[in-house]
Order: sequence, then structure tokens, then C-alpha cells
Amino acid sequence: MPLGVGTIGKIAATEQEVVLEELQTALPEQFPVEWLRREQIRGFSGTAISFKGEVLGVLAGFGRAYSTEELRT
Repeated sequence: MPLGVGTIGKIAATEQEVVLEELQTALPEQFPVEWLRREQIRGFSGTAISFKGEVLGVLAGFGRAYSTEELRT
């Protein structure tokens, strides 16, 4: 994935952690919407992996579970 392209590429380029919830309404440029619906993916979290100031990659996770806030109600 090229730096700066898509959500994961932007994480690598900016080294900023990203947490997204309710991906069922995600924009197509963020993630393949049909895949999200088919797999019932609800959330995403990603962070850059770096060593000595160099970004080596991105650790990304997708989840089907409710957020902890939703579980409390």
C-alpha cells in the first residue's frame, strides 16, 4: 500500500493512530464497503510500527464486536 493512500497508507505517512467505529457507513475510499457488510465488520484500529524513526509498517485490526461503551448500556 503506498504511503498516504487510503486509511492504512495515511497512518503510515502521518504516524497517527486511527480508531473508527460504525464502519457499516464507511466511505468507499476508506475500506471496501461490500466486504465490511459481508463480514459484519464494525470497527477498525490502526497504528504505525516504527523503529528508530523509520516507519516499518502498520498494525491494523478489524472487529465485529460492539465497543465497550455500547456494552455498558
